[in-house]
Formats: sequence, structure tokens, C-alpha cells
Amino acid sequence: MEYQCPFHRDVVCGKLCRLVQKGDVTEKKIILCFICSLKNKLLGLGRSTEISPQVVSTPFNMRKTINIIMIMLIAVPSLWAQADLGSIRQGQTAQICFYRESSSIGAAQKMNVFVNRSFIVGLKSNSSFYYTLVAGEQDLSVRSIEESSLQLKTEAGRTYFLRLSTAEGATWSSPPVIQQVDSAEACAEIEKMSIKSQSAEPIDYHRTSWCSIGQSVGVGFEENLFMLDKKNQELTLSAGGGFGLVANCGYQFSRHFYLSGGAAYYLGTLLQETNEADVLFHRFVVHASPGYIIPLGTRERLRFRIGAGLGYYSLVKLWASTTAVPEYTVFYDNCFGMNASFNFDVRFSSHSGLSAALKYEGVKYTYNKDKSTLYTFPEKFKEPDGSAIYVDISYVFFF
Repeated sequence: MEYQCPFHRDVVCGKLCRLVQKGDVTEKKIILCFICSLKNKLLGLGRSTEISPQVVSTPFNMRKTINIIMIMLIAVPSLWAQADLGSIRQGQTAQICFYRESSSIGAAQKMNVFVNRSFIVGLKSNSSFYYTLVAGEQDLSVRSIEESSLQLKTEAGRTYFLRLSTAEGATWSSPPVIQQVDSAEACAEIEKMSIKSQSAEPIDYHRTSWCSIGQSVGVGFEENLFMLDKKNQELTLSAGGGFGLVANCGYQFSRHFYLSGGAAYYLGTLLQETNEADVLFHRFVVHASPGYIIPLGTRERLRFRIGAGLGYYSLVKLWASTTAVPEYTVFYDNCFGMNASFNFDVRFSSHSGLSAALKYEGVKYTYNKDKSTLYTFPEKFKEPDGSAIYVDISYVFFF
């Protein structure tokens, strides 16, 4: 009796094809059978198990070869995935029910459930979630603000109930409590408290967009003499550094790469205290920066970001009022500069966090004579260096 291969309807696979037809299938046997099919199609074999000289001498067909390679790239991973589901089809699975009672403490905060370091669900208050998995040793963890973990050995065909709660007397930021409960007690609690079944949700700690707002303080690289006071002491000013407000938005388009853009307004003043002059150096910058993300841990609650890009500086002006000259303004041309940043992000929850950044900005301004109201002022401020190092602290909203 001849056994036909289910892939190419030939009898050239011998024992492997018979195993496939009989249902004795493993991932290795399926893939070998399929590769056998591709080999015969590539060589032009029909039902014969012998490779004839005429077949071998057949000219190489590039189009056929490309088609076969494409089929293999698509079909082999699919067959492998089907083989991985063998244990599920054969009933080698267990089920875990995670449920959470209603509580006034931390009710608005989800408890994020991880199984074997993979995110499963953000469990809401007074909710339950059933999860099916391959039986065996399981590494379970639950996180709200802090984290708790549990090792659980599961057996095929059984359902396990885990109660997630907050310890008595704890605060909203305390670690959650994971407790295994027998099925009778768990079912009674779920029914009594009308705990609702919850559907799965996207992973909370991998939200790909964010916006932030914060404050900045910096020190300029170049410090120039602006004037001498009545005691003949130097009063200096830097075109970089000072205090600022910063706002940024970003999009993470892969696990390690992102693109961000933002704006900042900086204000610098004299570096010495005096009653003889009020001096302000204004500038506004918009910037765009691609960057690289270094996640810390699989859950990415902590991460580093390194980015660099270009900035466009506008509304740059020096306003001053001194005892010698009541009030004047010096304007500068709009210009481009470069920037680089090193950020450290901390997520407190799925939507909120803090970001600390060490940032460099390199720019040089040019005096605009036509717009300015004063033409005699220190020569150094006609083309001042606005390069500086800043430290930013920002609140971040993830979405």
C-alpha cells in the first residue's frame, strides 16, 4: 500500500509520510517531511524515488527556486508553531484564575499580572481573569506600585485560584498580596462579591507614546563681562544656561528606538547680584531628536534614553536696564543648533512617571543690528556662544 505525503502527494517520503498519515507527528518529523517535498519539487521529481540523469541535467529555474524558498519561509514557521501547540491539543494545560476583591485602598490602580515574565493582564478592582497555560513550574508576579511574586507548580487539567489583595493597614503604594485559595472558597467569594470577569488588555508598561513637562537649570560654557558696577566689580552674563520650562513628546516605534520632539523657553540673568542693573537673556527653542532606549528588566519600569538631534532657536534677545542706560533690547537672528541628551525614566504606574535628563545644547547667536535699539554694548555679546549643559526634571504621562 502506498502512503501519499499530505504536502506534495508523492510516495518519496517513505516512513515520514506514513507517520504523518497515522498521526504520529512531531515538529521535527513535520518539518523534515516538508523539506523533503521542497527538495523533490526543486529537482523536478515526480513519483519516482530515483534521481534520473535527465532530471539532474535540467537547466536551473530561478523563478521556481524563488517561489519554493518563499513558500518555505512562510510555511516552516507555521508548521513549527503548530507543533508547539501539540501540548495544548493533547490537554497538557492548566488554568489559573486571578481575582481581586473590591477595596477602597488603591482601587483606581491596576494590578499588573506577569506569568513567566510575560505580561498577562492589568487586573482592575472587583475583577477576575482566567489564563490557560502549559502545565509545569510557573513564575508569577503582580505589580501595582511595588511588586510581589509567587512560584506555583501547576498540573495538567487543574484550575488554580489566586487572590490578589492589599494587606490590612497598608497604603495604596504597598506591595500587593498573592494568596492561593482552594476552589470552593474562591468560587464562593467570587459569587458573593459579584466579581466580574475581565478581558485581556494591552501591556501597560509598553505604551509607545509619551508627553512630559518640567523645569530645567543650566550652566553656560562661556561667561562674558557685561559691565562694571560702582565698586568696579565685574558683572558677567552667559548666553547659555539659566532657568527654563521644557515640554517634550515622543513615540517609541520599537523596543530600542524612539523619536522625540519638544520645545523649551530659557531665561538667563547676571551671574552676580546687583542693584545697578536688570539683565535678561531670552531664547525659545524647538527640537527633534531620534534616540536609543536601554530598558532595565523585561518590564521596562526603568530605562535609559540616549538621543541627539537639531534645534531651532528663535525669539533670542537681550533685555537690559542699567543706571547708565534706562532700558534697551538687543535682538539676535534665528539659528540652528545641536543637542544631545541622556535620560533616565522611572514609571510609577502605567500612565505616569518621572524623567531626569542631562542635556547638552550647542549654539552660537548673531547680533541683528536692524532690530536692536542699542548699538554700543560689549563686543562679546555681538556673537555670543549659547552652548550649555542643562539638568531637566519632568513629569511624564504615558499613553
